[in-house]
Amino acid sequence: MRIGFVGLSHLGLVSSIGSASKGVEIIGFDANESLVKSLTAGALPIEEPGLVSMFKLNRDNIEFTSNFTRVSECELIYIASDVTTDVDGYSNLGEIEDLITSVSVFTKKEVCIVILSQVSPGFCRKIQAKLNINVAYQVETLVFGNALERFLSPERFIVGMLSSSNSLNRYHQKFLDLFECQILEMSYESAELAKISINVFLASSITATNTLCELAEKLGADWDDISNSLRLDRRIGSNAYVTPGLGLSGGNIERDLRTTTKIANGLGTENSFIQSIEQNSRHRKLWPYRIIQDQFDLEQKMLKIAIWGLAYKKNTNSIKNSPAIINMKILASSCIFNVFDPIANLPDSVELPAFVFSKILDSLNDVDALIIFNDSNIFSDVPISEISKRMKGNLIIDPFGMLTMNSENRFNYFKLGKIEKKFT
Repeated sequence: MRIGFVGLSHLGLVSSIGSASKGVEIIGFDANESLVKSLTAGALPIEEPGLVSMFKLNRDNIEFTSNFTRVSECELIYIASDVTTDVDGYSNLGEIEDLITSVSVFTKKEVCIVILSQVSPGFCRKIQAKLNINVAYQVETLVFGNALERFLSPERFIVGMLSSSNSLNRYHQKFLDLFECQILEMSYESAELAKISINVFLASSITATNTLCELAEKLGADWDDISNSLRLDRRIGSNAYVTPGLGLSGGNIERDLRTTTKIANGLGTENSFIQSIEQNSRHRKLWPYRIIQDQFDLEQKMLKIAIWGLAYKKNTNSIKNSPAIINMKILASSCIFNVFDPIANLPDSVELPAFVFSKILDSLNDVDALIIFNDSNIFSDVPISEISKRMKGNLIIDPFGMLTMNSENRFNYFKLGKIEKKFT
């Protein structure tokens, strides 16, 4: 069986390489000829745990091309381009529609085109009616920093079709059966809304956690103790999203919140709950800024701050809606930044008073404060004694508790969900 993946951004690359590991012959399509050339040479433009090694192991099963006429060689075609968003976080589906239209010209009539890119409710039915093609919508649930594992071990497949009574295309069925998990078949609209619903439920869990976590900080409670009790409640569960964070980042969940609000406004349904999630996210992102503002007189002193972690989470180079960038922009008039990230880079388009360091310890020299913005494992390997030698100031903001503190250290230390701990 030969499967085509059209669009070789994060979603398309993870999906095509993961599919090749199942012994399937893959053709990856992208209009960007320089990207195709780079991929053919073995260079991946994205970072994901295990992706490079899996690519090397299954290289013989994957071919990359910009020649879209070759989709006629495929028994199954996935539209797998990541959907871009505008400055307000709304999806730009025109690019996906144009891509499907271009591909359909070269697709055999009996071949199923599976839309893996996330689209809004109503999109699939519109494109099916417009082009009169065999279309299915498959919900993707990849997570930045853990995408390959999520692709290879899905909890279930959610597939939308023209009608819930329709049967899966036989090649689509054959491919999904390789993963040995449940397949939920439903209408286009149900599947499209299911994807949004997953992210809204995640967002509500994150928001509830962050709201209660802030109360714990004010009351002197320990959120680590509380989160353990929540996981043991069978109504919430061991995999509950009860780890606090700095709001919602990455773009995907925010996009679905905006989409839900837009649809709800259009249909006249009440949606203040969704708006409150976005408001809470904006508030929690600025948790480090509020601490800096409380600890220093920003009008009297130019601070030097070490920033560890530009990406919004470990094992990824994504800085979309990154708390680090947002806090740095607000503090830029009063601060100079020493930046270190093991994967992500500070883009040229972001103008900040920042110096980028390739060695983590060098970023600490003579700084007034250290802020750790994600939970990359490399941060927990740094001894607090080394940090103490290099830093001039005594403030550490460590939202995720990456450092091991003890009573012998001199730092004012802040972690999400706990009262300030002062070490003297």
